[in-house]
Amino acid sequence: MRTPDGIGLFNDFQNIFTNSQFDFKLNDRRYNADILKILRLMQDNFGKESALINKGFINSIIGMLLHNYPLIDKKTPPHLNIIIDILNYIDNNYAKKLSLPILANVFGYNKDYFSKMFNNCVGSNLNTYINHIRIENALNIIRRSYDRNIADIALDCGFDSSATFYRVFKNLYNTTPLEYLKKLYPKTNL
Repeated sequence: MRTPDGIGLFNDFQNIFTNSQFDFKLNDRRYNADILKILRLMQDNFGKESALINKGFINSIIGMLLHNYPLIDKKTPPHLNIIIDILNYIDNNYAKKLSLPILANVFGYNKDYFSKMFNNCVGSNLNTYINHIRIENALNIIRRSYDRNIADIALDCGFDSSATFYRVFKNLYNTTPLEYLKKLYPKTNL
């Protein structure tokens, strides 16, 4: 991948990833949360005009991943294409009612087989993954318009109740949405 001014963002790691890849499951939540903070900082603060800074961020992120996760020989995980389709479907439909029976039916699988395939490939059960996607989308909305009612945002993102949203949020971030917002926007009156 090259930026408009010709800087190759991934050149430093090209040789490493020629025959190797990260294990499909990057399941250290705490470590991944640290990496996510860097990605958000990069997303929020730098655009196309900062290609060298972006390259520095990408090098840092890949370096952190290499430090914490082992590489494995490249091979196509079984069911990779269907898992990608499922993940894309969830990303595009997270605000709708989604469940194991519904998704298994959409993709034409027995629900037990679908569940096992999803868990094995993604490293998370389906409900946990869907709730994580819903929380991330709710946070994106909150960041853009923090004056909106959090319960309304939760319902707009597919949660069946604000209580479920608050419970899932607390499990993922170890804080309440309001405490999170106060850290995110310390100069506002929330």
